Amino acid sequence: MRKTIVIIIGILLLIGCTLKNGDVSNTDIIKVESNIFTENDLNDAINSVYDYFKKEYKGCELLNIKYIGDENNNYEDWAKRNNKEEYIAFISDFIVYDNSKVQSLNEEKYTNWNWILVRNKGEKWTVVDNGY
Repeated sequence: MRKTIVIIIGILLLIGCTLKNGDVSNTDIIKVESNIFTENDLNDAINSVYDYFKKEYKGCELLNIKYIGDENNNYEDWAKRNNKEEYIAFISDFIVYDNSKVQSLNEEKYTNWNWILVRNKGEKWTVVDNGY
């Protein structure tokens, strides 16, 4: 019985190791100036997207990310829906590889993928929506 349990645990560990996190290691950050957000605000938001991507986009690679710019940052409704004060949006390109664990995506390159984040001042940014 003990040997069977050890074998089952070993198999589960092996399966878990093959589920590679989303890759953000070579992501190109395309800089966009903002009169609304500081560089730290922008970097904190990007890091929240990275955390989300690593967890939810297994088998995918984030190629680039770019703040959409102050003039296009019009997602106030997302902040209101989530009882938050601030909102920010980015676009990115990424690749879905054949070993991806994201069932709703095909194996291909996705471009201009939206990321909408919200927070209250001083809190961590939270991804509340993404997609086209």
